[in-house]
Amino acid sequence: MKQKKTLLLVLFFVLIGLFKFANFAKGYYYNFYSLETDKETYFNDESIRIKASWELSYNDSREISCVQIQIYNVSNNIIWESSQYTDIGYKEENWIVDIQSLNLQFENFSNTLYIKFFYYYVEITSGASMSIFLKTIKIETIKRNASYELIGFKNHINYGENINFKVRFYNGSLTDSYLVNHSVSFKIISKQITLFKKDYITDSSGIIEIFIPSITNLSIGGNSLIFTISENKLYYITQFECELYVDLISNQESNHESSNKNQSDLSEIIVVASISSLVAIIFLLYFKRIKIKS
Repeated sequence: MKQKKTLLLVLFFVLIGLFKFANFAKGYYYNFYSLETDKETYFNDESIRIKASWELSYNDSREISCVQIQIYNVSNNIIWESSQYTDIGYKEENWIVDIQSLNLQFENFSNTLYIKFFYYYVEITSGASMSIFLKTIKIETIKRNASYELIGFKNHINYGENINFKVRFYNGSLTDSYLVNHSVSFKIISKQITLFKKDYITDSSGIIEIFIPSITNLSIGGNSLIFTISENKLYYITQFECELYVDLISNQESNHESSNKNQSDLSEIIVVASISSLVAIIFLLYFKRIKIKS
């Protein structure tokens, strides 16, 4: 009989505990709806656009419940996190995260990042808690590849001429925007010897202007013109190369051309003189004939 009373007492307290837990659990829940980014791959000079939606329901007098967006690097370290959102009810939020503000190793060719939706809950009196990642999105950040175009460039000149042309650089975006205020190294190499070297800064139109005398900075024959954009946190190291040929006109060729010109001029004089003589003879014969008839 005593054991039966003990069992009934235990069942009574268990029922009370279950009743309290049921009342406690009745008002506590969360609904996760979405976590998304505007794309999966970003250039290092862009911003990550994040959007999420969720719903919370809890008793804020005895419970703490919140959500948060966190960004992790490939080493699983937090490099950015949003505020903690504790609002009860439905919530939708947007964030814009500047990639250059993150603690990333920009010397890497690319960085892998993980954007996570984090949920946290704790019951204050009991200390019972729960934390969980409800969704994770993987994205990549990369550097740009610049491009270029030559303006007014001739790949053949004669020795003694100057080269004068422009180079326009683009930043590698889909809209081909100009590469503005950026350092570009330029050099001329011929037969493995550097003949000229200079650093330029692109203007507001992405342009640098090259002016070089061929006598002092170019070699007869082939010359390699090399443009280099140094690697930094936005761009991969990028190198462009074009060939310029300098032709030499020798004295013999010049004399030969002059001789040909003189011979051509002499031939013209002889032809003109011959025609003039022939016309004079015709006139003399004509007048002589008229005189005889008279």
